[in-house]
Amino acid sequence: MELGGYRFLLVEDEPVVARALAGFFKHYGEVTTAGSVGEAARYLGTGAMFAGLIVDWKLPDGDGLDVIRAAREQDPRLPILMMTGHLDADCINEVHALRAEYVAKPASKRNLRDFANRATGQIDESDIDAVVQALRHRHGLARAEERILRLTLGGTTRGELAEQLGVSENTVKTTVRRLLRRAGHGSLEALRAHSLASLPSS
Repeated sequence: MELGGYRFLLVEDEPVVARALAGFFKHYGEVTTAGSVGEAARYLGTGAMFAGLIVDWKLPDGDGLDVIRAAREQDPRLPILMMTGHLDADCINEVHALRAEYVAKPASKRNLRDFANRATGQIDESDIDAVVQALRHRHGLARAEERILRLTLGGTTRGELAEQLGVSENTVKTTVRRLLRRAGHGSLEALRAHSLASLPSS
């Protein structure tokens, strides 16, 4: 799926690994690659907005924790994934203290996809199915409500729903109101955020 519009900073000094990771994350947006702490700091210092940061632990001029600390000074909420082949307890504890995620190399595609989806606010089709099914059973959703829920979870904005569904805006408004009343949320954005937060992180 080509999402576009997102930018990731990848900090990895091994060219083969960097190419493989960049190739994966390019499905989600633009990838800027840095091979050192210093280079990463320069990119972070430009004020560019990144959807996510993927960083190796061992780098030629320091470690990934230095990069994470610099990133946290600029954006406390930036999604960050630390990757390493070294299982070091102190490193893992520090990564968690810095509110970042940690995965051992080689990372599975599922690990990378889940991180990319969280960073870009996307949900996999299988996760959308699980959320819709859970809400259907819990609240007895009508078919029209399910369709709106699916589109919303997939990233369709409220303004695009009428066109996607081929119905009037008034029909969408009525259905959305009913859906939100059943689900107990004040907006589609709140419902979507709650659904994202309820998904397992592994």
